[in-house]
Amino acid sequence: MRPYETLVVLSNQLGAEQAALVERCATIIKAQGGTVDASHDWGSRKLAYPIAKQTDGHYYLIEYQAPPEAVSELERNLRISEGVLRYMSVQQEHTGLPPERPAETHRDDRDRPLHEMRSYDRDRGPRGSGTRDDARPRPPRAEAPPPASAPAP
Repeated sequence: MRPYETLVVLSNQLGAEQAALVERCATIIKAQGGTVDASHDWGSRKLAYPIAKQTDGHYYLIEYQAPPEAVSELERNLRISEGVLRYMSVQQEHTGLPPERPAETHRDDRDRPLHEMRSYDRDRGPRGSGTRDDARPRPPRAEAPPPASAPAP
């Protein structure tokens, strides 16, 4: 089983049915073989934008451990329940990113002045050195013709 949390935004028009809907969510999780760790009532808050012509919603956070099938069943029930404005389920302790490696410490640049650090590129050397490995050699310049002399009067 994996740890999950689901945030549910319910309509304020439900009244006493809000607690019954949250209890039904807990029942669904338990029926699928999960356990509810905590259920938090965050209260009524103003929505950032109107949803179904409503500007306020009642927030509930449910923390639980369950198999992935329980989450899909819970979301299916929330989708068809009237009075649910929004919901979002998130798996905890798993971001989908590779594990973070410890940062490498480079202390060789600490003794150098800041202006040298800005003007030095590790791959190409200091700025203005004039050497570029990837540059093509320039063709030789053709000699410029001598300036034309002024016509005699």
